[in-house]
Amino acid sequence: MKKCWNSDPFKRPTIGDLENIISKWLICVNEYYEVNEENSEYSITSINMDQNRNVIEEFVKANKALLQEQTETSIIQFRPQAYYTNRLTTKIL
Repeated sequence: MKKCWNSDPFKRPTIGDLENIISKWLICVNEYYEVNEENSEYSITSINMDQNRNVIEEFVKANKALLQEQTETSIIQFRPQAYYTNRLTTKIL
């Protein structure tokens, strides 16, 4: 992520580079994590490098937090002008 913040834009990763990195993360998650249906926890089956393990654990935690936030967020949108559009015109006149 620090590479994305480089002050020199030419030293920042391209969208293709980012897509490649994220794709590799997703492949690692799909290959090495399995969902334990009984207690909804993730378990590592075989990851050798600590860096990959940490990245994947961070990815899974962020995904769980995002899913939790999405379930807690109301999808109902407040429309203050609905009062005017939903009233009969005879009552307004």
